[in-house]
Amino acid sequence: MAAEWVGDTGTRCLRLWGAVDIFDAATVAAGAREVVAAGGEVTVSLEAAESVDTSVTQVLIALRRALGADGRSLRLDTPSAPVVTIWRQAGLACEFGLIGD
Repeated sequence: MAAEWVGDTGTRCLRLWGAVDIFDAATVAAGAREVVAAGGEVTVSLEAAESVDTSVTQVLIALRRALGADGRSLRLDTPSAPVVTIWRQAGLACEFGLIGD
């Protein structure tokens, strides 16, 4: 697995590393459902991520939107250059606040 949720209440952190793919999507989605229900903010640590596939990207977008609708936020912590490049090429930079970086 290349995904792990850490922390409890308040700010939860989702750590992603290596090649994050469909095999990690269930872990990311389960934690996302818990965070949305429990409250709090989310930080996603992408420093060690080499790539994030579309299944996990979709969950992150849905999580960011759900948190935003509730006045909460999802913050990216040190996104890796390969991930940022892929999201920009896919036209998703604005979904993650990466415009102008």
